[in-house]
Amino acid sequence: MGVYYIRIARQVVLNLIGEVENTLVLTGESFNELEMLPIVTKANWQMLLCCFYLFKLMLAYLFKNYKNAIAYANLSQLNISSVLGMMMDFKYNFYCSLTLIKQCDLLAQNNLDIVEANQKLLEFKAFHAPIIFQHKYELVKAEKARVLGRNAVAIEYY
Repeated sequence: MGVYYIRIARQVVLNLIGEVENTLVLTGESFNELEMLPIVTKANWQMLLCCFYLFKLMLAYLFKNYKNAIAYANLSQLNISSVLGMMMDFKYNFYCSLTLIKQCDLLAQNNLDIVEANQKLLEFKAFHAPIIFQHKYELVKAEKARVLGRNAVAIEYY
């Protein structure tokens, strides 16, 4: 299973540096999602499924495809319990929150609740590991303030 994770992660890097035709599809030199995703799904490798969709969420967010990012966040969440305690669950919280904010859907109470719950987890991690998490916590806080029209607060956290 570890080798599949490495191949997916490598393909993400190849996508990020533009070594593929479609940066949102994890198909290229290292991984082929059309061939491998059915195998991973059939084997019910929940950690890999979570990571696969989390990587897709990250790519969709970074390449400004927020509609797909929301879908990938939902798919990643289905198996999030398989990565608890790993860095992946916090990456999920971070990118999920940023995506919800970019969609400017914060006015929907459910989305605001999700962002707030994610922020509580990031705040806890930022307290214990500020070098790794503080900037993520503050960026989400700034983006949320910006969308809600609280520009002075946004500037403070940027």
